[in-house]
Amino acid sequence: MNAPDMKEYLTHFLEGDLSRDDVDLVLSNLSSDYRWSVDLTPENAIQIEIRKLPEWVLTDDDSMQHVKKINADTFSLIEMGLINPDTERYEVYTDTICIKDYPEKEILDIIKVFGYNDFNHLMEVCGDKVNQIVAECIFEHNESFTAEPVFKGTEEDAIRFIQSYIKQN
Repeated sequence: MNAPDMKEYLTHFLEGDLSRDDVDLVLSNLSSDYRWSVDLTPENAIQIEIRKLPEWVLTDDDSMQHVKKINADTFSLIEMGLINPDTERYEVYTDTICIKDYPEKEILDIIKVFGYNDFNHLMEVCGDKVNQIVAECIFEHNESFTAEPVFKGTEEDAIRFIQSYIKQN
């Protein structure tokens, strides 16, 4: 059941005598792509807020890099990298990047490493995904310094970890 249908369904029952537990039970059938809250207003009316969660997008098959837009300037990222070729051990990194936290000169230096001559070139190539691409470049450039390592294991286990992580977050 999607959010608008669920909200309409609940609205029909709110005039009855539903407890908060009843409402929570109905909402638990909502897709995991949504989050909800149920509160009482000062007038003791039940207020329901249902919102769709941002989605993770696979941006690099090789590293299993996924990006989730939090707002226009902030992105959560996760990816894996080979840390020991001899043992074939991988590490999974995650970080949240707010591009406003980085000076323009630092961003320019970083995007040049990834083949973008300047901001105009980046905008020509990336269009409306400029901020996301900047966040990805910062993440990849700084990952071993600032990103949080959250898992170590085989390639297969790292892939499973990332798949589980993006489902839960």
